[in-house]
Amino acid sequence: MKRYKVKAKMDPHPGSLHARTLGTYIQAHLNASTTGLLNLVSSPISTLIIILTIGVSLCLPASGYLVLKNFKIAFSNWDQGNTLTLFLEHQISEKNCQTLKSKLLAHPSIEKVVYQSPQEALEEFKAANEVGGFADTLPTNPLPGVFTLSLSANGHTQSELKALQTLFSNYPHVDQVVIDSEWVEKFFAILTLLQSVAWLLSSLISAGLILVICNTV
Repeated sequence: MKRYKVKAKMDPHPGSLHARTLGTYIQAHLNASTTGLLNLVSSPISTLIIILTIGVSLCLPASGYLVLKNFKIAFSNWDQGNTLTLFLEHQISEKNCQTLKSKLLAHPSIEKVVYQSPQEALEEFKAANEVGGFADTLPTNPLPGVFTLSLSANGHTQSELKALQTLFSNYPHVDQVVIDSEWVEKFFAILTLLQSVAWLLSSLISAGLILVICNTV
């Protein structure tokens, strides 16, 4: 029995095979790009609509992000409130009012105390509201006296403000204590919620944009 030896044909230049494969790969992509470009040029109206769709899809999440970021920058210095408002009991006497004011000024965190009498509050209400004239028909003044406390300029955290609010609420003849920066805290909470919604919408729009591009290609 004769034995036949089969010799495998070897490429003397193995690097050339890799170069030909890479060249074929690049050429195929160039051909596909050329064909796609010709198809886009041949349908200018459809191409314009697709480009506008992609542009709007990219613009919407970017615009929302910029608006929210600008709002946060604009209100970044408002989150450190330095004032408290004390609403007093209606029947507080002048003597008790002065005693309370002296006690408030003795606190190390208080820098300034401004008192607004019930009559002054009523006059301010009339001046600030078009329907303020109805207050003249009331038998008594419903507005209480108010102390506005200016805190030290060092800045106070929300926990410190809450502690001061609890402390002053226990003072005699104090009906209610309001932190003037609470509305800012609520505003930032709303901004955070809107930011989460914006990220969700951006994800959905991005997914739709990918589908549009894939369909176009």
